[in-house]
Amino acid sequence: TNTYDIDIVSTLGLTQEDIKSLEEIEDVDQVYGVKSRDTMIKIQSERFAAKVIEYSNEINAPVIVDGRGIENENECLVNKSFMEASEYQINDKIILDDNENFKNKEFTIVGVVHSPMYISISGNNIGTTSLGKGTLDLYLYIDAENFDFDYYTDIYVNVKDAKNLETN
Repeated sequence: TNTYDIDIVSTLGLTQEDIKSLEEIEDVDQVYGVKSRDTMIKIQSERFAAKVIEYSNEINAPVIVDGRGIENENECLVNKSFMEASEYQINDKIILDDNENFKNKEFTIVGVVHSPMYISISGNNIGTTSLGKGTLDLYLYIDAENFDFDYYTDIYVNVKDAKNLETN
């Protein structure tokens, strides 16, 4: 998969102008603006803290290990470790508690994924959040059109020839 070299994060928002400025830097190969948001979700009667991420085939594309990819705006992909640790299945419904940042609030799980952004998950701990008990329970991908804000939360940058370098 095409994984980022640099992740620029802003809670205040990043713009198309920010992307253009980064594209002008020498040795920058590709720049992608992406939206994400932490929110509480409900599956059946249980609540969980989730990182909702814009689905992209261009950068950090998740690998589908069960089910299929997103085909419409009311579908989502969920991480494998969460699905294995819970009793939830493909075709279960997820309801987002956030009424301000998403156009659709209800999604159907259509696929189970591994993400190149979360390659060293310890148990089901995928990160921290200010929501719920302070840790994220899962991540899920939705179509970009579902985000109801006009700025990016992350900009992923790929540097020219970085894929040819070794890391320790």
